[in-house]
Amino acid sequence: MGDYDYEHLFLGIGIDEKKLIEMVGRSDFNAANIKRKRQLMMIEFQRFMNATLMWMTSPAERDARLLRKAIKTRGTRVGIMVIIEIACTREFCDVSAAKEVYHHLYKNSLEFDLSRFIIGPEQTVGSNSY
Repeated sequence: MGDYDYEHLFLGIGIDEKKLIEMVGRSDFNAANIKRKRQLMMIEFQRFMNATLMWMTSPAERDARLLRKAIKTRGTRVGIMVIIEIACTREFCDVSAAKEVYHHLYKNSLEFDLSRFIIGPEQTVGSNSY
């Protein structure tokens, strides 16, 4: 809606109130719709950028970054699923490489961070104290 539409509405004697309410309501809806679409586009671009960056890194670095992100979720179901998937689908040498890269990137051992991540009776599953 341009300024011309509003000027045209106020010309003459009296105001068409229904038309005014319709125009103002439509312009607010359009502004909100544009803002919402822009936010959605920004989110989609961020997801695309994250996916691109993940595929540009080595598999060990990608796993290390995914593990760190999962650990930062503090015990959510998705975080646990990511950790289990990496642990179960990678070969020993791949997990070892991811552990080394994790230590290099975050200056902490993966085992230490995982021990802080897992709380409760599940902690005994991964511990060495049998």
